[in-house]
Amino acid sequence: MRIALIFLMVVHGLIHLMGFVKAFGFTEIRTLTEEISRPSGIAWLVCADLWLIFALSHVIRIPGAGYFGLMALLLSQALISLHWKDARFGTLANVVLLMPVLLSFGRARFEARADRETRWMFTEIQRSLSSFSSMASADSLPAPVLRWLRASGVMDRTLPLTVQMTQDLKLKMKPGQKVWYQAKASQVTSLNPPGFHWAVDAELNPFIGFLGRDQLVGGEGEMLICFNGLFKVVHARGPQIDEGTLQRFLGEMVWLPTLAMSPIVRWEPIDELSARATIHLGDSSASGTFYFDERGDFVRFSAMRFLESKPGASRYPWILDAISYKRFDGIRIPFRVTATWKLEGEDWNWLELELTNVKYGSSGEEF
Repeated sequence: MRIALIFLMVVHGLIHLMGFVKAFGFTEIRTLTEEISRPSGIAWLVCADLWLIFALSHVIRIPGAGYFGLMALLLSQALISLHWKDARFGTLANVVLLMPVLLSFGRARFEARADRETRWMFTEIQRSLSSFSSMASADSLPAPVLRWLRASGVMDRTLPLTVQMTQDLKLKMKPGQKVWYQAKASQVTSLNPPGFHWAVDAELNPFIGFLGRDQLVGGEGEMLICFNGLFKVVHARGPQIDEGTLQRFLGEMVWLPTLAMSPIVRWEPIDELSARATIHLGDSSASGTFYFDERGDFVRFSAMRFLESKPGASRYPWILDAISYKRFDGIRIPFRVTATWKLEGEDWNWLELELTNVKYGSSGEEF
């Protein structure tokens, strides 16, 4: 189907060149009986180019490709309307290509929004890190936390204050789902200002997918999910989202261990292999328990987290388990993890994640 659509885009685009050839008299085209002015001929040429660029975007990734597709479709139909007698059958191709164009446009619009948010976060990082100096003494941390920090190697280098990641994901959107959905994501996490921005691109089937974004900014969380970038199905804010997003930020300190020494985190020792952390940010706070092994490696994070954001929602255990470790830029972190909801009567293992690229920074300029 994808190859057939690309073929149709190319052929449809090339047919538009006939209007350009007719207008400038390069050769006789008997199927076109109406006169075409030179300005109109240039418009036919531009439309052909837009269709070919849009087709190319389905072979190689071209940022904002959906905008090219939408412009091609609108211009094409306008030209067909002006030359209806000769070009009316082109409307059929435009109808067939309408849905691919809309889906691509929705993706381009969503990605542009995520890009603006990420650029804003980079700007805040660059503005804030120059004044960042407050860090708790490692000696004040519980023994298992200090052992983990030493084992990770984070204390053997300039302390990272930011991290960029790309991720390969497998998702199950509801309990009992048998089939894993494939997805890719990118994330930026910062200690000053404390927060993160996570964007995900998931494919449910060859025609339907969703684009999503979670972020923590100024102590407030926000979740946005759009089918094919067009139809908003989730846009959640509020106290439950703030708490849950902050719990996620806390648990993901395993990828940015410096957070363990941040003044916004308070630790309570439990035993030789576990400690409880509480994070305060703005008007929100969240807690969770970290578990380690005898070598000092992180093995599990557990928190009581809201499953839903509606009033009266209940908390359930949310578990993050480390599966495999790898060293990035001198820091040993779990690069494969799973996330599980412990629901009544069943476990919902909803996420399998693998880090594919990790970049640390100790100053805003490194971003």
